[in-house]
Amino acid sequence: MQVAELTDTPPKIWTWGLSLSLVFIITYLIRTMLRSPSIRVYAMSARVTMLNRFTSSRSASRRLNSVGNRAIARFLLLFCTVVVVVFTGIGLCFLYLFIVYFGIWAGAVGTALYFIITRWPEPTVLAPCFLSIVVAAGGASVTWYWRKEIEDHVYKALERTLNKFKNLFPESWLLDAVDDEDLAQEGVKTYGRQAIVSI
Repeated sequence: MQVAELTDTPPKIWTWGLSLSLVFIITYLIRTMLRSPSIRVYAMSARVTMLNRFTSSRSASRRLNSVGNRAIARFLLLFCTVVVVVFTGIGLCFLYLFIVYFGIWAGAVGTALYFIITRWPEPTVLAPCFLSIVVAAGGASVTWYWRKEIEDHVYKALERTLNKFKNLFPESWLLDAVDDEDLAQEGVKTYGRQAIVSI
């Protein structure tokens, strides 16, 4: 808004009240989150992970006990990529299972019912429609009968995809490089070769 617009037609009082209350709520939530002990523990874990996996042993950052920009960038790249790939893979698996268990058969039945309702007296249309309803019911029962095999197939495909994805990154990014007992002094439990669990 320009200054002239504000002075000629000032906003209503509820607009100011809403804006100020939103600013207050957002500021208070950010302050509460930053002062929360659980957020501090997660931030400390992320810091330890950045020091442990993304900082070389010869780096000055490790000697100064600080995290460098390169380590932060690598950590954010890996974290964002893992989140996107894992959620995309799980979403595609759920979509595939929905289509196999329900989508194909419900679509066939819905299409058949549409043609039955709109072309009721014609026997050349009704016969394939009733046949497709029977086939859809049989297909749905077969997929539910073989649901264990289908779910195992989806699980193995997801596991293969995640293993291929894991091979894209260096091993040092996914496993702790050394036993860092001194990092345990910061209050975070560390282990010798602590793998990222999600992949």
